[in-house]
Amino acid sequence: MKITLSLLALGASTLFSAMASPSVENAIVNDQSNVVLKRAGERGGHGRGRGRGRGYNRFGRDWYFDSLSDSVFINSLRYRPSFFYGQRFQFLFQNSLVFRNYWNTDDYFRSCWNRDTLFRDAWFSTLYPIGYPRFRAGGIYYNYFDRFGYSRRGGRRRGHGRRH
Repeated sequence: MKITLSLLALGASTLFSAMASPSVENAIVNDQSNVVLKRAGERGGHGRGRGRGRGYNRFGRDWYFDSLSDSVFINSLRYRPSFFYGQRFQFLFQNSLVFRNYWNTDDYFRSCWNRDTLFRDAWFSTLYPIGYPRFRAGGIYYNYFDRFGYSRRGGRRRGHGRRH
């Protein structure tokens, strides 16, 4: 009787412990969203005030760049990025054929996205019309991704080629 009661208590304790700890996937997603919030100069979950804040309406939907990408979109990707950069990766992937082609065919491109913040900002500035003056004509990082052999219009120059 004592052994059965002890085993039940141990089992319940293990079950509650497992339910209380976040899954690895959620931990990764939360870690990435914190990176986005830090870059945006915010702390905590939703920036100023409650809710999602103002969205950016383009390409037939509202985008919340400091929110997580759609799970359906994430699950549809052949190659998942290390940094979704809020909804920015989804915004680029779904709305820029050039970006999508690079992503799906070139592992060097994926590597640049995953390791270089300026590379991510340079691509985002190609579709997002507000801010990012350092990546616009005359800015210090204008056509930054050209340094890696990529172009806004597609095609490759200098080295690397297609890699799988």
